[in-house]
Amino acid sequence: MKTKFSGILTLLLAFVVQLTFAQERTVSGTVSDASGLPLPGATVIVKGTTSGTSTDFDGKYSIQASQGATLVFSFVGYSTKEITVRASNTINVSLAEDAESLDEVVVVAYGTTTKEAFTGSAAVVKPESLELRPLTSPLAAIEGNVTGVQFLSASGQPGSQPGIVIRGVGTLNGSTDPLIIVDGIDFQGGLNTINQDDIASLTVLKDAASTSLYGSRAANGVIIITTKKGKRGTGVTVNVNSQFGVMSRAIDQYDATSPEQYYEAMWQAYKNSPVGQAAADPAAAASANIFSQLGRNPFNVPNNQIVGVDGKINPNASIIAEDLDWWDALERTGTRQSHSLNVSGGGENHNVFVSIANLHERGYVIESDYRRTTGRINANLSATDWLSFGGSIYFTDESTTGAPLRGTFAGNPFAFAKDMGAIYSPYLLDPNTGAIIRDEAGNARWDRGEGNPTLGIQSRPTLIGRNAIEEAILNNELTVRNNYGYRYNTDITIIDGLQVSLAYGKDIQNSDNQSYENPVVGDGDPNGRFDQTNFTRTVENFNQIINYNKSFGEHNLELTLGHESFNRRFQSHRTFKETETASGIYQLDNFSVILAGDGSQTNYKL
Repeated sequence: MKTKFSGILTLLLAFVVQLTFAQERTVSGTVSDASGLPLPGATVIVKGTTSGTSTDFDGKYSIQASQGATLVFSFVGYSTKEITVRASNTINVSLAEDAESLDEVVVVAYGTTTKEAFTGSAAVVKPESLELRPLTSPLAAIEGNVTGVQFLSASGQPGSQPGIVIRGVGTLNGSTDPLIIVDGIDFQGGLNTINQDDIASLTVLKDAASTSLYGSRAANGVIIITTKKGKRGTGVTVNVNSQFGVMSRAIDQYDATSPEQYYEAMWQAYKNSPVGQAAADPAAAASANIFSQLGRNPFNVPNNQIVGVDGKINPNASIIAEDLDWWDALERTGTRQSHSLNVSGGGENHNVFVSIANLHERGYVIESDYRRTTGRINANLSATDWLSFGGSIYFTDESTTGAPLRGTFAGNPFAFAKDMGAIYSPYLLDPNTGAIIRDEAGNARWDRGEGNPTLGIQSRPTLIGRNAIEEAILNNELTVRNNYGYRYNTDITIIDGLQVSLAYGKDIQNSDNQSYENPVVGDGDPNGRFDQTNFTRTVENFNQIINYNKSFGEHNLELTLGHESFNRRFQSHRTFKETETASGIYQLDNFSVILAGDGSQTNYKL
């Protein structure tokens, strides 16, 4: 017996030790170069995760990691090193210079440089990282690849993109949006309009030194995107990329009360309420009146016998309600399809890149959908040894559908479903059999809460007569946008080392948002409403840059002189009308009463 007990104790101790090893702990240390000098701003990442940090001014770091995890240490111009976490909580690392990486080109403000010459804080996301992930917005590729950047979750609507905070919240207007540069030109059309397969590199400039040339516009950091170009002398290359996937909720809902638990909890609340306490017997009053307070009985027992005077559910009660699941009515399995084709190539003095792509996301929430078609042509020609020029043309057509974004809280299907008590069905149920009541066509009728004094939510009596899921189906939200533009650049070599570069770009974005609210239920009841907003954004950018770069023995001289002209014009119109004439026609002429109408135009020049 003693031997058996000792064996069990040994196994228990081994299990405890194993659990201890698996737990995360704080690992700290210093990252330095071969001579022992600290490397501030070095990146430390737990391999295979998005957990990471950067070293401080003294090269020190601290990160949470479990034993057996691998830490990846990297710094611009130095070879990457991987170390496995063992028993020690201190890991000091020395990184060696990487001669090859020092010659790599880094895209910076108004030009390029090498890692060896670059002194600012920048992170480069290479095409391999873009190709490994199904992305709607290139911003998502930064997550997990760049440290020191905070991400704000996207709305969940297909086609939406996450928010990003690179250098904290700006004090001027509270914005966190970084400056976006695409092929050298300020871009304001939304990064979800760019096909991920068209991107050659994505650089994030984070500190004041690397963003200074852009002035106050770069207060929230800069994201520089360079699109792909054909390679000279390689012949024709054709690439086809197709992605298929499904989408569902990543994190389950919190555990909710069962119908039995809900009735017992509400009985207790009513018993302890002023109305219940005013009765001679609060427990008996709560049992007799609880149904009249909640308005729905999903059980097979009479309305006055659901909860006993002891506050416990009737032991004979069983659920007969056919459907009490709001999330099942609200959600579905979403799908994602992406197809991209590009052709590239070039001769001795020219290169061409052509692409076309289509994306369709069917959201996991009913009625949500996103479609996007993109096209791009990049071409460059070296006419002589002193003159080269090139340019690009692109277009993007996108459309988004979903439940209307405006309206009261009751029109929000997520909030509505989350706040519903466990005894309520999204559908109208027969009180005797619990079966779903259907109309003449066999369609399930929705429960709008009539007869429910508070619909189970004491603070939201305004939900009576509403059903956000029904409204999401009957309403209609459509946003159609098209983006198109071009870039043109010319490089002239005056003398050896002296180059003049001219770059002109123009981007145009047209948007049409149509929001229809039905006359049957919800904010559009009883007449129906239609809200239409159009805007056009036109951005022009013209850069003139003179660069002089010359080496004298072991010394190198680089001078840059530049001038930029920027012009943005934004024009919008809105019309809001009600009282529809015929159903199913989402045009302003179908509504007779004007509720609002306005428009504006703004111009910004730099």
